[in-house]
Amino acid sequence: MLGNALSGVEELSDYIVARDIITPLRKLLVNERTSARKEAAWVLSNIAGGKQKHIQLLLDSGIILKAIDLVRTDVFEVKKECVWTLANAVNGADLRQTEMMLNLHIIDAFTVMLNMTDATTLSVTMEGVENLLKRGKTHFLTPVFFVSEPTFRKE
Repeated sequence: MLGNALSGVEELSDYIVARDIITPLRKLLVNERTSARKEAAWVLSNIAGGKQKHIQLLLDSGIILKAIDLVRTDVFEVKKECVWTLANAVNGADLRQTEMMLNLHIIDAFTVMLNMTDATTLSVTMEGVENLLKRGKTHFLTPVFFVSEPTFRKE
């Protein structure tokens, strides 16, 4: 139910996120029950699909880093939800947030998921990679032209 609420009206998402939903969700990501980790990651994917301030909260709280780790180490059901979280975060991130995720090695998580045979998960993974590449092309590979100072010959 919470995941559905977070995917709906923006004001409701703001209200729920402002009530510190992140702390219990972070605890659920390390729960021994697979279903608890999966559901927590699903809720987090809806938060990641929201505003940039929500993405920043996920970065600041260590959720993005934990999602990256779970993609590398957990069972498919949890990995699948975590890759949605990561792809949604990349899609809505600003430049600084994108750099932060790159520094957390988000590419490694996407690389792991490229080996999956589930078409939907593979599509979400590719969308995440595509958005990183587009952002990189736009912001990180912009040509810089340098104008050198004139050099005078001594005669």
